[in-house]
Amino acid sequence: MDILWTSIHADAPMSMHINLSDEMERYIKSKVGTGFYGSATEVIRDAIRRMQASDAQIAGPEGSAPKGAPPPG
Repeated sequence: MDILWTSIHADAPMSMHINLSDEMERYIKSKVGTGFYGSATEVIRDAIRRMQASDAQIAGPEGSAPKGAPPPG
């Protein structure tokens, strides 16, 4: 599955092309198929929001973990 975001304005979402495995494509399609998500883009955005929340929780109130750092351990 290829996902493509495009933008021509600086304040709009950036353009990105992502290649996913067949397994990930089936998983995303199954999530859309449940009706909870309206599109593959919504699934990906929700996954990223959850990852950001997890990173923020790991960093704690001091924000000690660098952005994008994998969880410790």
